[in-house]
Amino acid sequence: MNILGQEKLLSKLNLYTSNTFPKSSIVLGSFGCGKHLFARHVATKFNLELIDITENISQEFIESIYLRVIPTLYVIDASKIVERQQNMILKFLEEPSIYTFIIILAENRVSLLPTILNRCVEFEFEQYTRETLLQFVDDSIDKELALSVCVTPGQLKLLK
Repeated sequence: MNILGQEKLLSKLNLYTSNTFPKSSIVLGSFGCGKHLFARHVATKFNLELIDITENISQEFIESIYLRVIPTLYVIDASKIVERQQNMILKFLEEPSIYTFIIILAENRVSLLPTILNRCVEFEFEQYTRETLLQFVDDSIDKELALSVCVTPGQLKLLK
């Protein structure tokens, strides 16, 4: 799994082991930057099952997570949840089980409650360089046009 152009982000991740990786994290970055790819990379690196719970946030579901004994990375896409759901996950962030890791994906800090920000370690994508973005452009699209409107690999993929 290769995350191009994000050396600082990957260096920060490499400081952690499966025993020291934070239980609650936020991954910040523009649409299409690779936040989901990063979550998959974390799950693979630390041998965790990966489950996106964005569509299943409820008190009952969160309570059921405490019964699981399989080391799991739960992903929540903050762009698809409302403030009420953010409030529901606060206890989950404050008191995760020993087998639970949580990554919240967000485009910016403004979309998150301050109480969530205070409980999570941040990982942030840097802006992609033109040279890195060129690696994602194939001959089927105009490179100059693509790079004039796109700032992430995911945005470039939408042009195809």
